Amino acid sequence: MEKKKLEGKFQEIQAKLNDLIIKAPFNGIIGTKNYSNGSFINPGDVITSLYDISKIKVEIYIPEIYISEIYKKQFFIATLPSINNTSFKGELYAINPSIDKETRTFKVIGIIKENNNYSLKPGMMAKKIINFDSKNSVLIPENCIIPIDDETFVYVINKKNIINKVEVITGKRIDGKVEIIKGIKLSDKIVFEGINKLKAGSKVRIE
Repeated sequence: MEKKKLEGKFQEIQAKLNDLIIKAPFNGIIGTKNYSNGSFINPGDVITSLYDISKIKVEIYIPEIYISEIYKKQFFIATLPSINNTSFKGELYAINPSIDKETRTFKVIGIIKENNNYSLKPGMMAKKIINFDSKNSVLIPENCIIPIDDETFVYVINKKNIINKVEVITGKRIDGKVEIIKGIKLSDKIVFEGINKLKAGSKVRIE
């Protein structure tokens, strides 16, 4: 009888001791502690933060002209200047379909699954590279562009040396040049100087 009482007392004490042990729901890294050893705390007090950074999420903001070229499970490379330009390979898993009106970009979320030695930390800045399929594009100087409200035009010279105003759809801008997605062909003659002095229907002489 005495043995059972002692066993019951032992189990009671053991349960109280177990209540004093804090167990994390997952493996990770403990951040800075808010309390020192021996401090008295109340239920609900935050003692520290626990981070699982074996995998890192990456936010990427992409210009809207590439929205048709982005897809889930697409690979990307993240390079971090803060750790000697070390590169990490990841893949995209979420794409926000909404375009930001101010920046004209959309957000995608990628994940880097191999954070070796926990060298990647939340909040780090990285250079992201996404390789798209190569393509042939028509590039013209920026000063060829004629913006009118929400539309874009260029002056094209036809075979009779008459100027036509042609609406175009533009893409990305590179070093003072603009990509033309639709509206003109590679063989078209484009006016790139003095466009403010010309108008559609004028005849010009090509020198």
